[in-house]
Amino acid sequence: MAELQGTKVISQVVPPTTEDTFPTHDAIYGKGGWREVATIEERNNISRQRLREGMVVYVSETKTDYKLKSLGEEKDSDIWEILTTKESEQIRVEIDSSMRNMRVNYELNKVPEIKMIDQEGNQLCPRIVYGEGFALVYWQEKVNGFILIN
Repeated sequence: MAELQGTKVISQVVPPTTEDTFPTHDAIYGKGGWREVATIEERNNISRQRLREGMVVYVSETKTDYKLKSLGEEKDSDIWEILTTKESEQIRVEIDSSMRNMRVNYELNKVPEIKMIDQEGNQLCPRIVYGEGFALVYWQEKVNGFILIN
């Protein structure tokens, strides 16, 4: 067995007492795992040394969890995907620049959350008009991306 170099941690990192509210770790300094950031730009600027395939980043501006699916050779070639769980019956509908609207039907007591995301991962703000059992989603600009329906 090889001896590792660095500070050796031989037990869990804990605060001095249960009343101590100071955190024991800041995710910003970790490698991989879970991170929280404010913007897509901040997510895209996480240093290469702290990225690991499979890590998850919550972006507060889009209120979305992103998983690093593939770590590319260059920063611009990293592939982030929206993380979904089996509990959420999330539907992803691809859209292209020829589309300008979409109708979403749903059960009366289950109004869905609808998000529009462009290819760069930015959340857009389409106009959504809810009717009885349906929602109409409209947008002005040409968009390549997808709509998420929860």
